[in-house]
Amino acid sequence: MLTALKRLLSTQDQEPAAFSFKDLPQDKLHPSFALQEQHIQWEQIKETGICSYSAIDSLEHYKHLTLLNSSVHLVLNQDQSPSETFSSKALYAAHEATFKHIHPWAGENRTTSAMQFGTQTSPPSKRLPLEMAVLDEQMKDLLTQAKTPEKKLEAVAFYHAKTIALHPFLDGNGRSTRSVMALQLMSVGLQPNAAISTLAENKKDYIKALDLAIKDNDVAPLANLIGQSYGIKVPKPSFAPYEIKPSQTAPQYEVTLENIKTELKRQSNYAQVLR
Repeated sequence: MLTALKRLLSTQDQEPAAFSFKDLPQDKLHPSFALQEQHIQWEQIKETGICSYSAIDSLEHYKHLTLLNSSVHLVLNQDQSPSETFSSKALYAAHEATFKHIHPWAGENRTTSAMQFGTQTSPPSKRLPLEMAVLDEQMKDLLTQAKTPEKKLEAVAFYHAKTIALHPFLDGNGRSTRSVMALQLMSVGLQPNAAISTLAENKKDYIKALDLAIKDNDVAPLANLIGQSYGIKVPKPSFAPYEIKPSQTAPQYEVTLENIKTELKRQSNYAQVLR
């Protein structure tokens, strides 16, 4: 299956091997892009990762799929199996692959306290290991029940909203989470670039759908935005069976089987209240 994913990715619309920043029109280069970095080749990026934020800015300014595909290639090169694309392991692998040449803490949880992003607040960093362990169990449950295209998209939307809400990294949460989404869509037989393009081209709707998922526990707007590219529509509303918005007060920090079970029950019960 891993070989199949790599073969599928090789057919996606991406920059040719001869791609070089110096070939881009000047108006397509981000102002912060350093001239000395224009020798970086697409093949280098695909194999070794992004080397600076100016490179990231220019790639996204020119064609966001180039950055996305580089992250996906790097994760696949780490032998990330399809069964793990819905796990926390996939998220950490994507972040490390993309940012390892920029941040020494790439692929590691932030050590800061709660972070503010948009209208949302992430949980304290002490909760992240437990929250990620709980997410792994939740995804196993959701994927077991995901027998239809609609349910699969709901699972993708839940994972995406939940990981954004947790905001485990000091920086790069959105980029790494979208890379994982691409892997997840591929693992359920969907071409990912179309959906990622839709999110990029409808940024306001994307942010609004994320906020609704986190605030109201309704994944339908986000799932339907992703599903536009495939003609898949999720009924509205579609409330997640687990709480998406992280708790700021739940006391358990240690990752134990008992704490995971307790947190699963708490998040399930709270989700019922939000319906």
